[in-house]
Amino acid sequence: MTAVLTGVELDTPVPSCPGWSVRDLVTHMGGIHRWANRVVRDRRSDARWMDLNELGGLPADASLFAWFDEGARTLLETLAAAPEDLQCWTFVPATST
Repeated sequence: MTAVLTGVELDTPVPSCPGWSVRDLVTHMGGIHRWANRVVRDRRSDARWMDLNELGGLPADASLFAWFDEGARTLLETLAAAPEDLQCWTFVPATST
């Protein structure tokens, strides 16, 4: 996502998300990465939402893409390190891990 959006102004509208800017999209997805990381890392069994302040806060615009990349990288590392028998909350109930 960062590779596609690098050089795009943060106030640019996102056509597939009416009313959203690139800033809104990157902020939302970066927050989702951090939330999902916390669900897996802490083996949470509930769907309680955590706001960005609870997840470390939001950076200044100049650091937004680096913040996004860090959250994605951390989530991937957490998922790779998770045990195969990990049970935690998911959006869709499944019998697989």
